[in-house]
Amino acid sequence: MSLTVVFITAVLIAGGIRLLLLFLGTKLSFSSGHELSVDVYKRTLYQPYEVHMERNSSEIIAGITTKISNVTNVLNSSVAFLNSLILIVIVSLALVLLNPVVALLSATIFIFFYGLVTWLVHGKLNINSQHVSTESTQIVKALQEGMNGIRDIILDSSQNIYCVVFGKSDLKLKNAQSSNIVISASPRFVMESFGMVVIAVIAFSLYTPENGIANSLPLLGALAIGAQRMLPASQQCFSAWSSIIGSKASLLDVLELLDQPESFLSVESDIKPLSFERLIELKEVSFRYGINQHNTLSSINISLEKGLKIGFIGSTGSGKSTAIDLIMGLLKPTKGEIVIDGLILKDKHLRRWQKSIAHVPQSVYLSDATIAENITFSTPADTIDQNLLNKVAAEAQLLNFIESTPKKYNTNVGESGTFLSGGQVQRIGIARALYKKANILILDEATSALDSVTEKQVMKAISESNKDLTIIIISHRLSTIKDCDVIYEFESGKVISKGTYNELLKSSSSFQKMTKI
Repeated sequence: MSLTVVFITAVLIAGGIRLLLLFLGTKLSFSSGHELSVDVYKRTLYQPYEVHMERNSSEIIAGITTKISNVTNVLNSSVAFLNSLILIVIVSLALVLLNPVVALLSATIFIFFYGLVTWLVHGKLNINSQHVSTESTQIVKALQEGMNGIRDIILDSSQNIYCVVFGKSDLKLKNAQSSNIVISASPRFVMESFGMVVIAVIAFSLYTPENGIANSLPLLGALAIGAQRMLPASQQCFSAWSSIIGSKASLLDVLELLDQPESFLSVESDIKPLSFERLIELKEVSFRYGINQHNTLSSINISLEKGLKIGFIGSTGSGKSTAIDLIMGLLKPTKGEIVIDGLILKDKHLRRWQKSIAHVPQSVYLSDATIAENITFSTPADTIDQNLLNKVAAEAQLLNFIESTPKKYNTNVGESGTFLSGGQVQRIGIARALYKKANILILDEATSALDSVTEKQVMKAISESNKDLTIIIISHRLSTIKDCDVIYEFESGKVISKGTYNELLKSSSSFQKMTKI
């Protein structure tokens, strides 16, 4: 009776320990995976603008989703590998105490067999690992391009082209994944058959006509028990190893993302805007995007006074948008300085300066949320200033549209504003910029989708309501910059003329040509 109780207790304790190890190992792996995802995402968002310009977003999305999931599996497999290795050591020690011959024989068989399999499949697992990493990125890229270009795809009836691209990448990925699973699981079935053959051969060799196999039963029993315990542990160990090798390329990609420098901006909180009282100056500023590239801007000198409405014009590629990116601190000058009220714009002032700026691009990003949420972008719902929201909506000429919808401010705009017209999207972008209450408003072709009457109403409302607001406007439409206090004309990366609209009509032949287009 006592022996039975001890046996049952030991079995229950062993089962409980294994269950606890499973829980702790899995919890550790997925908690680590969560922390990796957050860290990669954080480091990515805090990278300088130039880095984002050079990078394919598909790599980041695949890295944070699919590849980190693979890394989580690697962590889980590593824990399983250690658990199995410990179990193998314990079983081996028990076999040595029970029967050294059986222990030596079992160890030799298992080490030889799994060592041989490891040597044979290592190269294939590395190839599969690369396929999993590469094709995960390609699949995300195909999905993004297909969804973002759906209008043109439908018009061109090119759905099949995108389906083929997606299908090729997905097939390579699934083939690599299925191959890894087969490689991981197959040795067990071979080993089970091989083990039975070994036991049969040993039994035959120990057979005698007088006693049959009676004398060999203890040895065969010990060998069978050893194999029964060693095989699952060895198989789990091999399976964990193959999972680690099969995900190695994804792991390296994630480590590369983790190696991104974490900007000092990430540790700042409650940043106050940098005061702007008098003048923004670009002094002998030049810029190029790469070491081997030509200058996009060459030795430009610009002075932007507070409270003025300033226009930037020029043909595509003339450098006006690059000048704006430099003013916003998104790019750093290759040469020269940007000076704010006598203060040279450097890293320690950069984030505070950017808090002083509101920017409206031609293509405004809208999230799949309500009008109110898109105007008050990133503002917690319980801190929204309704009076300010109404004010900026009125200035952006949005109130009539909002009042005409059943849910008013709670109307959903759809993904990227699919439920709205181009002009409505741009006006939400303008309202969002005004809600920020910044000192400087930059409009980069931000009214291109508006008719001339609405555009004039918007600009008039903004100017009258914000007397101290400095407005910088980029536009190809001359009517947009006609009322600017000063206009800078760009050509080939240089400022070729400066003045009011009427002054440029008299002094600039290139400006005169624009008025005739």
